[in-house]
This record gives sequence, C-alpha cells and structure tokens, in this order.
Amino acid sequence: MIFFITGESGSGKTTLMRELSTRFIHKGVVAGGFLAPGKWEQGHRSGFSLLNLLTQEESPLASVEPLGSVLQGPFSFDALALQQGVQLLLKQANDQSIDILFVDEVGPLELRGGGWAPALKVLSASQITQVWSVRPGIITEVARQWDFDPAFVFQAREHTPGDTETLITHFCPWLKR
Repeated sequence: MIFFITGESGSGKTTLMRELSTRFIHKGVVAGGFLAPGKWEQGHRSGFSLLNLLTQEESPLASVEPLGSVLQGPFSFDALALQQGVQLLLKQANDQSIDILFVDEVGPLELRGGGWAPALKVLSASQITQVWSVRPGIITEVARQWDFDPAFVFQAREHTPGDTETLITHFCPWLKR
C-alpha cells in the first residue's frame, strides 16, 4: 500500500514525512527509506541531503553549487548519492523487518528514468507500506508510470502528522503498536 504526501515546493512535505516517521519510530514501528531535507542559506534553498531513516546517517544529495553531473531544475545531484539511495530502496523493498518505507521525493527526475526510478518499479510491487512525496501536478503521472493507485493522498499543508498517522494506521492496522 502506497500513500502520497503532496504539496508544492516548500509546502512542508519533508517536514510532515519527518514528523510522521518519528511518530511511528517512537511507537516501535521500523521505518526505512529516506528523507531529503532541504538546506537553506540566507532564506533560499541551497540544496538537499539524504537522510537514511534506518541508520539516521545523512549525506549530501544536491546543491545549487556544482556537486554532480545529474541536473534537475537549479540543483546538481551527486550521482553516487543517487545510486546509494537506489540501492537502499532496493535492499529495503522486501526487507520484512521494515514496517513502513519513506521515499522523499518522486519527481520529474524519476519520471525521466533518473533519480530513484530504478527502484520504484520494485517498490511499487512490494508488499511493504510506503509513503512517497510527490508534487501535485504529477500525481497521476507517477501513479500511471509505476502502475498503482495511491491508497490516499495527503496534502502537506492540510494534514497534521497525527491525522496522517491515524489514517495510515486505519488502512494498515499492523502499524498500530
């Protein structure tokens, strides 16, 4: 079962996912996958890091400064970090010790076959409960590309972590602890 958290850039998708994953972890639920928290300089987003939820290790992912050869919008992505993210998702996709898996975010880069795309086909077929962040304008395209209907679409600005947790555990009672 895959849930989407959606909102425009800067709407709080990653913040909601971080708070939601923390709530689950505090209940004893094993959270896998990763978040991509933004880095800010002088009020402007300067890049992203990759936060492994299982280990809490964080590494550079993207920057407005030259970081790597993969470009998306104003950001340069580190190809090694992207590959590490893909490998992490592939490893955790069918790991029965993980209760819920987070993917932040699935966007235009993935729709073009880059970013996390090599792992998303495996994830979309996996039985693990998942939460993906996706921008509103591409929800239908993401669901069509990986051939599934999201169980529910949460609006980052409208849903609280508590509301989101409650609804996910309604659909997935095995996450109640």
